[in-house]
Amino acid sequence: MIPYFPPLSFPIPGTESRLDLWLLLTVLGIAAGTEFARSRAIRRGLSVKVIVDCCLFMVAMGFLFAHFVHILAYNYHLFAEDWRRILPWYGGYSSIGGFLGAAIAIPLFLKGIKKVPFWPYLDNLCIGFMLGYGLGRLGCFTAHDHIGKLTDFFLAVDFPARYGGARHDLGLYESGLLFGLFITFLVLERAKIQHKPWFFDGFYSAVTLLVYGPMRVLFDSLRATDLEEIGRSSDVRYFGSLALTPAQIGAIMLFALGVWMFIHRSGKGQMDVSQEELRDWKPGEITPEMAARAAAGPRYARPPGGPEAAETTDSADSDPT
Repeated sequence: MIPYFPPLSFPIPGTESRLDLWLLLTVLGIAAGTEFARSRAIRRGLSVKVIVDCCLFMVAMGFLFAHFVHILAYNYHLFAEDWRRILPWYGGYSSIGGFLGAAIAIPLFLKGIKKVPFWPYLDNLCIGFMLGYGLGRLGCFTAHDHIGKLTDFFLAVDFPARYGGARHDLGLYESGLLFGLFITFLVLERAKIQHKPWFFDGFYSAVTLLVYGPMRVLFDSLRATDLEEIGRSSDVRYFGSLALTPAQIGAIMLFALGVWMFIHRSGKGQMDVSQEELRDWKPGEITPEMAARAAAGPRYARPPGGPEAAETTDSADSDPT
């Protein structure tokens, strides 16, 4: 089992304040996820400005909706007592609310504001999100924010006697899942899965939801229901005997969205991104080399030439979304 350690924090030099490791890992996750998405955008010929701006917009919306769900779905009694608790500066966040915020922010920004080819950008953001969210969930583990049921599982945390003994720590499990998805996607890209005739823009995003949804339902089934005995609050449950947490309800919705994405995008190939890097430059700053690349014709992740490329061109041009 994993030995228990108390939530970690570090003194801030010159002040009496301390920096929580949870906050440090969360900020590091935002920075690392954004940087990975930025660097991959360069390799894929996407607009760096669009990616970075969308990351910032997504993070802001994610925190906002994470707080809304924390209050309205998990702690509605606080809202009933004082409606001002819905205001974001009161704190408290739900990860599934963060997913909801991202699901609203990304299409709003990419399709509504920037009007760029949606699916290549979505996949780029998704892979970076796995890295950033994994680091954030690792921060949850260091703070023991998501305590599970009593268990003798070998990855359980050996909590002290006041917690009743060893328990699942769901922040650790979810962090492992997210890092696993991130590494899997890197391996698939290194294996040039994007060159396969069946690959399509939106693949990584759909797979993420198809995997994350059921796994989050499983993880939340391990969530403790006896925390009142140790002075903490167990998660609220809905739908009677089903006893679903808000996160499980949201995860089921994410899985359904993943099924729709896979069906909607399967067989539609990749979208032309030949003009996207020009978005980062003013007309007078575009070099002849950049202009030549943009004028050379449709550009996809798959190498040009051969029947596979022709198939990709036809399928990509047929789907404007």
